[in-house]
Amino acid sequence: MDKDALQLRLRDALFADLEQMEGVKLYVLVDTALHDPLDLEPARSKAVTLPISYAGLPTDRRPYIAPLGDIGRDLSLDKSLGVAIEQALREEDQREFGRSVCGWVASHAPPEILAKRLAERSIMTVAYQRRLFRYWDPRVLDLLSWILTSNQREDFFSCVSGWWWLGRDMKLESVISVESDSRWSSQVALDNEQLPLLTLAESTNRTLDVLQDMNHVPCTPRLQQCVAKAVTKALETWGLDTQEEQIRYALFAVLIGLEFDEHPLVREAMLNARRESKSPLCGLDAFTDSWWTSLKMELKGAQLVRDGE
Repeated sequence: MDKDALQLRLRDALFADLEQMEGVKLYVLVDTALHDPLDLEPARSKAVTLPISYAGLPTDRRPYIAPLGDIGRDLSLDKSLGVAIEQALREEDQREFGRSVCGWVASHAPPEILAKRLAERSIMTVAYQRRLFRYWDPRVLDLLSWILTSNQREDFFSCVSGWWWLGRDMKLESVISVESDSRWSSQVALDNEQLPLLTLAESTNRTLDVLQDMNHVPCTPRLQQCVAKAVTKALETWGLDTQEEQIRYALFAVLIGLEFDEHPLVREAMLNARRESKSPLCGLDAFTDSWWTSLKMELKGAQLVRDGE
């Protein structure tokens, strides 16, 4: 892949959107949990840390926004684009469990006000407990783009005029919204189907990382939904509560078929393993590669019949 050409294309796409907005300021959003790739860039000296109030997040690990200058003139922008590309590509010698350059936001608000608005979105209440919601991670933003309803997206992103991030498919994803001072402090209420998808987002994204490293098909919203639902089913149907188990189950669902565990032999093997106080996934070890290939073709054929009805 020509990274220089990709960087130029992303910059042009960002510039095209910004041309339609009057009076906004562009910022890069950086998560320092892994490291700070812009530590030596000029923009870093003007950065504003998100004032997130959460005991488990040290002050020096809070994300920040840094103002960027004119496109084509500010080297900090080019640096952020380059880092975002490297991390999204997940090349073999640069695979990390997250993203440092999370994206770019545009706002009319002063940086301190914008940082406060963004921090307000970072806490979720799950089972009466406060949880940190790292929604700024572009991998989570990918999920939010289809998990949230149109009204929820409008409310959630009303804290900015525009938000851009780099997807796994190397496309610049964006949400262009109507910035509102009156709506930014409200939390988005999630229903009983949305909440598990987000609370299990880490297992979903780790599974998508594995598939990307395997050079699987492009990461489309359909694939994301398939993985997210499989991870949820792993927990709710089979009680698989470790990330390793959830990832393994989701990989079977993607590579063999969503209904692989509904085959009588597979289901019985998983149930037997559970009766023996083992992980249900232990029951899958009894099947050969050729048997799995045969089941995959069987499930694919059944899906084609359903699609043709």
